[in-house]
Amino acid sequence: MVGAGIARAMRRLWARIEGTSAVEFAIIAPVLIVLLAGIVEASRLMWIRNSIQTATEEAARFAMVSIDATDDDIAAKAATYFDGVGSGDPDFTINHDTADGVDYVTVNGAFAFEPLFGIIPFGEINLSGKARVPLDPDTSG
Repeated sequence: MVGAGIARAMRRLWARIEGTSAVEFAIIAPVLIVLLAGIVEASRLMWIRNSIQTATEEAARFAMVSIDATDDDIAAKAATYFDGVGSGDPDFTINHDTADGVDYVTVNGAFAFEPLFGIIPFGEINLSGKARVPLDPDTSG
């Protein structure tokens, strides 16, 4: 009859519903936390990517308007627009070229994105932005 007593105790245990909410929450909570962390990381990635692009575009506009600006001035302008966005410093490079007799300046920006949460180890993700504008006063507007 010991076996029947154990079986009866097991049926009573399985019939109880106290604590089921806590168990369900313990199962679902890690999934929701990982999902939330992924949303935060994806949002940060897009924000920093858009900030790099905006910084390069604004620096290119500055170069177009300020024809006497040096490459250091243009890179400093781009860094000013990116200031405070990421937890690191972006690299801005300035290139000059000529096509069909028109001088152009190209501003390139690069940033090594590192996730805040190490849940999924992606490593560094390289983000970049690029803007190219004419420097010739006749074509710049």
